[in-house]
Amino acid sequence: MKKLLLPALLVAMAYSSSAQAFLQGLKASPDSLRKHIYVLASDSLKGRKTGSIEQRIAATYIADKFREAGLSPINPGSAEPFFQSFELYSSPFDFRNASVKIKDSSRKIYFFSDIMPLSGDGIGNTSIIPYFGSVENRESDSACYAPVVAAKSIDEGLNRIIQTCNARQEEVKGTFLLVLPTNEVTELNRSRFAFASPLMQKISRSGDTLFYTSTSNPILPNQNSYYSKVLPFLARHPKVDILLTDEILLKKLFAKEALKEYPHVKGTLVGKALEISGSLPADRLTKVQTENVVGVFGGANKKDEAVVVCAHYDHIGTAISHTKFADNMADSIFNGADDNASGTAAVLEIARLLQLAKSTGHVPNRSIILVAFTGEEIGLYGSYYMINNPIIPLKKTAAVVNIDMIGRSNQSHFDSDMYVYPIILGNFDGSPEQHLKQSAQMAKIGISDPISERELDLWTHGSDHDMFVKAGIPSIVITTGEHADYHTPADEASIINYPRMERITNFIFYSLWKLANQ
Repeated sequence: MKKLLLPALLVAMAYSSSAQAFLQGLKASPDSLRKHIYVLASDSLKGRKTGSIEQRIAATYIADKFREAGLSPINPGSAEPFFQSFELYSSPFDFRNASVKIKDSSRKIYFFSDIMPLSGDGIGNTSIIPYFGSVENRESDSACYAPVVAAKSIDEGLNRIIQTCNARQEEVKGTFLLVLPTNEVTELNRSRFAFASPLMQKISRSGDTLFYTSTSNPILPNQNSYYSKVLPFLARHPKVDILLTDEILLKKLFAKEALKEYPHVKGTLVGKALEISGSLPADRLTKVQTENVVGVFGGANKKDEAVVVCAHYDHIGTAISHTKFADNMADSIFNGADDNASGTAAVLEIARLLQLAKSTGHVPNRSIILVAFTGEEIGLYGSYYMINNPIIPLKKTAAVVNIDMIGRSNQSHFDSDMYVYPIILGNFDGSPEQHLKQSAQMAKIGISDPISERELDLWTHGSDHDMFVKAGIPSIVITTGEHADYHTPADEASIINYPRMERITNFIFYSLWKLANQ
């Protein structure tokens, strides 16, 4: 045994030396990185908002590059073999382009806290005059009269709206001021908010439809009054607009003396007008498809195990939905060059380097799964979906390397500093620190600078690796940190630090190769 030890050691050392020489012969191309970022962060892609047409164009571009790199698709034979697609549902509201006030009053009125619009076809730029009793000529080009409907529940209120229209011998249409008890309004607000953000849908074993986010408990539709009552009502009666409120606002619209007999007001009583400026959306449940883009580089003798290298490719869209930036702003597109076209470009370049390695006869022991995640900016939806629909069994996933924002400098560094933060999370078999140190030396990049506690906290949970860590899969986050242009239109391709990105991409590739062979 002892006689065999020295030769074996020499062989191992020789293999290690040759492997390092081979790896160092493969280097990222700054021109390729630049090209990818300029495509993904171009104005034409309008900020790659999840579910948008522009994000789909970005996904197709990534899939084409995976195909060119010879990666294996996850759905061979399908129309989009590199896509892991899923659907998101929501009834979005955007009241930032609209306002409401009481005519000739200095009192401020706020959507949701004071009044909730519910509309079958949208409301815009109108004056709504509430009344009890009856009035003639209920509508004009500039104003409409809205009968006050008082009820104890949303069910009763919707039925009374129908009864009001039936009494007029009209179809169910028009504008109504629906007044419910404050606790009922609060509950409906809560139900409405639950569907304002994107939701996934699944069918339970019992056959029930469930909606859920990446972080919350499932929403049971039959227990959500907005989904089960309001949306079906408006779908049946799209010409109805409802302003939902409670008695607090009602007392601001009518004289106190006039409401003495409320809700049984006798005769005709006309209140102060509510003036709505701007447009309010229709209440509808919309569905969009979005997709992770996934390619597989097959391993050698442990191909059923894998290391995942990933980056999210979505961003936050345009200033239309971010009005705090819209005033006096020449550039309305959130290009997301650093966040996270930079990480996505690194994944694409790693795919190219893996293909070069294979062409020279080098393949790592484990497979490597390359992923561009969707939905990170709205709540880690892409990684959540993959965790629940894994490409390989989770127990066969050895590690995750997540790349997020590697193209700029944080406040602790200058652009001339060659640094990156590799943040190790979860429990690895063995210690990855030595591999990272060796890879950093090979790539000529510094990894020893301390990261601030605030940024450490941000990066511990703030990107797609968090879903894997929670599932028990160890992960390494690669980032250069946050900067002043984060989530602003100033995050442009022209100010990315491409020389440093080249070294960081080399560092990630070398580290990934070592993890796949560990």
